[in-house]
Amino acid sequence: MSENRVEKCAQGATEYIIILAVVLVLGAVGIYYVSKPGGYPPLSAFPTGVGDNIRFNVETGEIPTCDWQYSISKTEGIYSWTYGTEKLDAPYVIIVTSQATGTWYVSLKHEPSGHIYFADHKMMIA
Repeated sequence: MSENRVEKCAQGATEYIIILAVVLVLGAVGIYYVSKPGGYPPLSAFPTGVGDNIRFNVETGEIPTCDWQYSISKTEGIYSWTYGTEKLDAPYVIIVTSQATGTWYVSLKHEPSGHIYFADHKMMIA
């Protein structure tokens, strides 16, 4: 009868350890979600060519200076991110690029969150 009692104590201790582990994991997950940085700002924007420059037309929303990046590339899928040096807001922001004529791929992202608003938007510069 003494062995049965020891087995029950060992089983009870194991159950408490499992419960404690579950509580710790759930607590860590909760802390992660509470402390993670916020999402990204809502923004509706699209690029257009203006001469040999690119203009980001902003319909709604805004992003503070240095919180957004753009990439302009001749090759789809190749990115060279550059920080925006002014607030991205309506009606537009002109990126002075003096790009050569031809097809370019333009991308825009929110830097702190890494959210990409559009990638590889194909456009012609005349």
